[in-house]
Amino acid sequence: MVRLLLFALTWLSLYAGSINGVVTDITGAGIPAAKLVAIGWNGDRIEAMSDPAGHFVFADLQAGDYSIEISVRGFLNRKIEDLQVRVGEEKALPAITLSVAAIEGCTGPFPPVVVYTPIPAGRSRLSGRAFLAGNNRAAGALVLLYEPKNHRKAGSAVANSSGDFLFIGLRPGLYQLRVRLSGFAELVMEGVEIRAGFRSETENFSLAPCPHGAACSAVKWVSVAICL
Repeated sequence: MVRLLLFALTWLSLYAGSINGVVTDITGAGIPAAKLVAIGWNGDRIEAMSDPAGHFVFADLQAGDYSIEISVRGFLNRKIEDLQVRVGEEKALPAITLSVAAIEGCTGPFPPVVVYTPIPAGRSRLSGRAFLAGNNRAAGALVLLYEPKNHRKAGSAVANSSGDFLFIGLRPGLYQLRVRLSGFAELVMEGVEIRAGFRSETENFSLAPCPHGAACSAVKWVSVAICL
């Protein structure tokens, strides 16, 4: 009986393979608690869950073809097909990126938009990227953050060569965001929310040029959230 059991375990180890990978959002950050279901060529369904860094593994799979379905609240479902597992193979997949989905009760997307992504630890933060016409980056733009209740400035940043800016260590609450650049209308974004334990990212906004370099009125928006 013992020999038979050892033989069976050896046979399983020789004929088993595995699939591993990581589930990320559009920023490259790992998505925790994503549900993954591997569907085998024989109809078997094996479930796995991504860890806090977004990593997952399906171990002891029989050799054959598989597809993987990925789902997690706040993101669009995705399916990876035609995955072939060979005998003894440890198949490492490229990062599986999920797109953010608006859920019932949230409006959007409509520019400018704020996307909220959970972060496992650390201080709440606000990041974004400022554009000019087309895909040109608003390098050197001055980004100001105000508390709307008392109009007190909460912070300032200068966009880098890629138009990126970042605020760290903000208190949760609603803020007003202003973006200024010479020759362009000031952009005023109301209702930017900072949430505890989330990375907030402003997306889909650009600066409008002033005609012939003259002064022009500020362009005002109310931010729309894509909720997770």
